[in-house]
Amino acid sequence: MTKAQLKRKIALLESINDHLQTEVSYMDELMKMVGFQHGLETVKAAAGEIIRQKLTEANDI
Repeated sequence: MTKAQLKRKIALLESINDHLQTEVSYMDELMKMVGFQHGLETVKAAAGEIIRQKLTEANDI
C-alpha cells in the first residue's frame, strides 16, 4: 500500500471507531435507563450468569 492509501485506510478506521464508540455509549445509556445500574457492564455480568446457569443445567441432565 502506498502512503496515501494507508492514510485513507487510517482515516476510515478512525471514522468507524468513532461511530462504534458512539453506539456503545448510546447502548450503555439505554441499558441504564431500563434498569441495569452500571449499563453494559451489568448486562455483560447478567448474560455471563445466565450462560453459566444454562451450562450447569445442561451438564446436570
